[in-house]
Amino acid sequence: MPWTLLARDLLISAAMLSLWAGADAAYAVMDSSFVGLISVLDAFLAALAVGYIVHEWGHFAGARLSGGVAPANGWKDLQLFRFDFEQSQPLHFVWMTIVGNLTPWLLTLVIAVSVPLDTPGRSFLFAVAFSGSVFVNITELPVLWKTLHGTDPLTALRSLRGPVLMRNGIAALTLALLVAAVF
Repeated sequence: MPWTLLARDLLISAAMLSLWAGADAAYAVMDSSFVGLISVLDAFLAALAVGYIVHEWGHFAGARLSGGVAPANGWKDLQLFRFDFEQSQPLHFVWMTIVGNLTPWLLTLVIAVSVPLDTPGRSFLFAVAFSGSVFVNITELPVLWKTLHGTDPLTALRSLRGPVLMRNGIAALTLALLVAAVF
């Protein structure tokens, strides 16, 4: 277990959530539109960063717990680990994908049950976590589907090109705005 990387990611997550919480608390006290905008921006950045970290650790856990080979990349790379397609089996890729797709939903659930959605920043934190989970699923589940139906995992993964990611990103951002508007 790359404990130093886990510590790094916990510190990043705590820092991002603390920045958001500070801005959200300031908005609750001041009721200023400008501070509310900062709280929303911080919520976006915190949910995006923490969601990414949780997602990557989910992939790592799925790969490692299923017996796949997934060495950590170290401090220089935002991608937590490198899945070894040559030494791992398709089943390891499947488990890596499944766990990586479930963990953002766990983050969304934690936010939903522990953060009252009564300020714009709080609503946006939930909305971005929710839409980030949807983004992960609409992006990666087609890769999983192809793998489960006989396509080599690396070949299936290569189907994720810029236009697919851009389309899914726009859909997720639109969803975040809609969810935030509901709450």
